[in-house]
Amino acid sequence: MPTLRTRSPHNAETHRPLGSSITARIIDYILYILIGLTIGGLVWFYGSHASPGEHADFRWLEFMCVTPITFGYPAKSYQRYWGRWRFWCLFAFLLVVHVSAYVFILRRVEHFGLIWFPVLNFLEWLVIYPTLDWSGKVS
Repeated sequence: MPTLRTRSPHNAETHRPLGSSITARIIDYILYILIGLTIGGLVWFYGSHASPGEHADFRWLEFMCVTPITFGYPAKSYQRYWGRWRFWCLFAFLLVVHVSAYVFILRRVEHFGLIWFPVLNFLEWLVIYPTLDWSGKVS
């Protein structure tokens, strides 16, 4: 006996209402372009301010690459809370704490092994995910 397949009112891939898929995709692409331009701008800024004979200090490049990953995945995971001001306030607060802590550490520590970035990224996610989850549940 054949079964009837019913159409879900939401897009299973993005968890968005089906009617807003074109608008949502345009917004997603604009965000991807802005993230790419930001990373490219930071790398250009770093490269233009480094001394010609100086070896590249990969700590800062790694920091510039890890930060969008550290906050990009949680932002995408909690996209359903994007319309709530509390989410964005906590997101911005966590981002400021992240950037401030890394700048403080990287300016004072001469040898910061690249292995520390994924370790610290995981530890940050242990704070970021529950905090952003809480931001959407509190009314």
